[in-house]
Amino acid sequence: MRGLFILIIILNISACEEIEVIPKCELEATVLDMSEIDGCRYVFQTDAGVKYEPTYTIGFCATGDYASGQAWTDPMRDFNLHHGQRIKFNFEELDMTTNCMMGTVIRVTCITEIERSADTTL
Repeated sequence: MRGLFILIIILNISACEEIEVIPKCELEATVLDMSEIDGCRYVFQTDAGVKYEPTYTIGFCATGDYASGQAWTDPMRDFNLHHGQRIKFNFEELDMTTNCMMGTVIRVTCITEIERSADTTL
């Protein structure tokens, strides 16, 4: 009986491996290309009309923190945005302003595209 107890403890300990948690993107928005306004590019507008300005870990003018590796794990790094695109995202609010001044400045922590059905139009 004691051997069974020790075996159960060993199995429980060996089963404790680090599991990567994949964040769930929750907030829905439409991507707006605001490049006609000086200092602006893409803005996310929620269905309630709230606007967010996403920033990139690589920073403005590609001056990001490459040494720490953060720039390589930025969810926005390889995500292609375009006007009218529907997305789901999560974010951290940043205490800063931009020249665009169209909404709250954020760092995106999760982003996915919402697939459109065949009968959906802009």
